[in-house]
Amino acid sequence: MNHNLVAVIPAKSNSSRVPNKNFKPFYESQSLLEIKIRQALDSGIFSEIYVSSDSDEARHISERLGVKFLLRDFSLCVDETPWGTVLRGILNQVPVSQDTLIGWLMPTSPLFSDFKSAYARLLAEPEKDSLLTVTRLKHFYLNADYIPINHQWGVWHSYSQGIRPIFHMNLAFFISPKSMMMDNQYQIGNKPIFYEIGPIESQDIDTPTEFETCQVLYQAIIQKRITL
Repeated sequence: MNHNLVAVIPAKSNSSRVPNKNFKPFYESQSLLEIKIRQALDSGIFSEIYVSSDSDEARHISERLGVKFLLRDFSLCVDETPWGTVLRGILNQVPVSQDTLIGWLMPTSPLFSDFKSAYARLLAEPEKDSLLTVTRLKHFYLNADYIPINHQWGVWHSYSQGIRPIFHMNLAFFISPKSMMMDNQYQIGNKPIFYEIGPIESQDIDTPTEFETCQVLYQAIIQKRITL
């Protein structure tokens, strides 16, 4: 495995549920995009950091923080375009070899920043070819038809300690060779590590309520670090 790891941070301008989500102030004057770039820089594990966006604001932030900017075609920023097409379009612009490892970092996961430990885990398991972050959930879940997924009703009902966990693919961090992402049209390889992170770190912003909740959590985490 090629150990060269570059970061790709996708940050399109439009957001249907939270307008200007990636660029509006999140903590003090910093946006989600700026926070994610700084987290990537602070980790010290990426040989290059690329921001993919159709936004001039993303370009300005990238230039100010000293990372590479890739102008994304607007057709790759609309929900009507299949995700595989979007991913391949972004990766085609990243000027690295096919065996280079791509770290896929989402600005909408501001509470996860320990990329270094995740990368070390992948290096420690050479039989694996990729990594994605997941969260273990042990609650009583129903499917879309209100049928129990991981438990049973009636006399078969078990306590929460005894139910089988369900794993949430939280999208906070992926690592995979560029070629595998291109071939699979997804950020996961063929033999991935399912890297567990906690419920706080795994928070993903997709609604106004989630934006506000993560703001509170992020501020609490920063304040705790300052006072230590």
